[in-house]
Amino acid sequence: MLTVFLSLVLANSIKLSEIAIIGSASFLLIFFIVNLGAYRLRKEINAGRTILLTACLVSGAALTTLLVHTFSHSPVAISVFLSFIGISFLFETVYGRLVRKHMFRRPYHKT
Repeated sequence: MLTVFLSLVLANSIKLSEIAIIGSASFLLIFFIVNLGAYRLRKEINAGRTILLTACLVSGAALTTLLVHTFSHSPVAISVFLSFIGISFLFETVYGRLVRKHMFRRPYHKT
């Protein structure tokens, strides 16, 4: 119910183009973080260093370009995007400490 309520508030308070920008920026940020994680685990997952570095650089550059362009045209979208990131870190901090009893330290297991 909370997610539905927050989605309705967001959908009715900002433009559709800003919602699309936030979605694109979120995807690029996740893609960058996944590539960075894969780079850190490159030996365990037997991945190519050059490909992973290129993927990190390209996704990071695309995210930066989108954020710079959006900042000059729609600073509200940047504010909402940064708020989502802040809320995510706050949730991870609270949930990690209360439920998992650790933060950001997830072991990698080969299966």
